[in-house]
Amino acid sequence: MHLLEVHQAELEVQNAELRAANDDLRRSNDALVVARDRFRSLYEHAPVPYVTVDATGTIVDVNRAGEAILGLPRGPLLGSGLQLFVNDAGRASFRQFLDEVFARGHERSRDLQIVSAAAAPIDVLIDGVALREEAGSPVRCALALVDITARKVAEHARRQAQEEMLAIVSHDLRGPLNAIGLAAEALASGVEPDSQRRCIATIQRATGRCERLIRDLLGVAQLESGRVTLQLAPVELGDLVEQVCLDHEAAVAAAGSTLRVSSVAGPHVILGDRDRLHQVLSNLILNALVHARGAAIDVSVAARDAHGVIAVADDGPGIAADDLPFVFERYRQGTNHHGGAGLGLAIVRGLVLAHNGTASVTSRRGHGARFELALPLHGPECAPAAGRGRSG
Repeated sequence: MHLLEVHQAELEVQNAELRAANDDLRRSNDALVVARDRFRSLYEHAPVPYVTVDATGTIVDVNRAGEAILGLPRGPLLGSGLQLFVNDAGRASFRQFLDEVFARGHERSRDLQIVSAAAAPIDVLIDGVALREEAGSPVRCALALVDITARKVAEHARRQAQEEMLAIVSHDLRGPLNAIGLAAEALASGVEPDSQRRCIATIQRATGRCERLIRDLLGVAQLESGRVTLQLAPVELGDLVEQVCLDHEAAVAAAGSTLRVSSVAGPHVILGDRDRLHQVLSNLILNALVHARGAAIDVSVAARDAHGVIAVADDGPGIAADDLPFVFERYRQGTNHHGGAGLGLAIVRGLVLAHNGTASVTSRRGHGARFELALPLHGPECAPAAGRGRSG
């Protein structure tokens, strides 16, 4: 009886241990179920498209984003070969990628194009990770398909812009460099003093054109990289306009144009970088001189809605309606291109935006163009009154 009691006690202890172990297993199983459900929810609702395939590339699972990128619901996708959704040119690369995932356990950064009857072609960056069982070789892998179509389009546009820029800059540099070369040859051949002076003047003008192009290229690069620094101080717009117009009197006369300046009584004071604003207004006047070709140019200053407004208008041929939305884009010359790299107006917009202002243009074909710069006024506003004027 004593032995039976001992065995019974031992069995009770073992039974208690088994119950405790069973409770531990149940808790572990519950935790695994929770983790599985959490993973499933994350997988299903992840913004990144995920497709799970076996070693043959057959789709065994797909999340909602994956359905969207492949253009079909889950039902028709399951059991289909993912390679059928890869364009013909990329299928061999996809097969090699899949083999590498199963061989190495993971692989990344392979560009492919996904196509389907229900969706437009999509460029993707594909990453893969093998899903291993507890023992043995992996039998499935999860693939992340990151849509890079917009990036591809942007890269193509950037390359195209670079190619256009190089073509434009090469064209615009060729003229002054040829002029410099011809003038230098003439000087080397021993021309008369009067001819020497003309050659030197030609070299100086051509050098100035090259310097302006280089300055504009550097200016655009600074604007695009956000490296423009402004030396801010109070600037009276009427005084700025007077100074810039005086600086361009000789160019206006040489172009056969007339320059009229008017300003509503101010002051119209803004907080800005005077040198940068001088460059902005100079670009607008030079642009008008190029396109107006002898027509009148009007420059005015006024106040409107707590902004100082500078307007540069000309009586030239105007801007084609198709070109108008792109006037301030870099490297755009439009249908009436008269030379230049198409950087001046891009710099105008960039520097005005840096001053928290706006640049706009209105034009009607055959009736000239009007550019307006609106810059926030600094200090007390002055009511508009009768203005002063100057013509040149």
